Amino acid sequence: MCGWCYGFTVVMEAIYSKYRDTIDFNVVCGGLALRERAGFINDVAPYCKEGAYLQVEKTTGVRFGELFVNDVLKNNSMFMDSTYLAIALCIV
Repeated sequence: MCGWCYGFTVVMEAIYSKYRDTIDFNVVCGGLALRERAGFINDVAPYCKEGAYLQVEKTTGVRFGELFVNDVLKNNSMFMDSTYLAIALCIV
């Protein structure tokens, strides 16, 4: 759900690959969109549609897909709610 988290996936994978035998890694779900912060992407994070994702691309080299840019952002089709994702991550 976080553009910067998406952008740094390659970096985090490289760090994990290099240090997984010496460092204990743990995924922590921060709850990006909970309760009153949950909602459709353009309503709760209008900066994404305004082009913030372009800064992530420029900084990290990762590209957001056409579906994200031309459907999710243009049609406001993504409902952001971390509640169930956080529960699922805890269960796993």
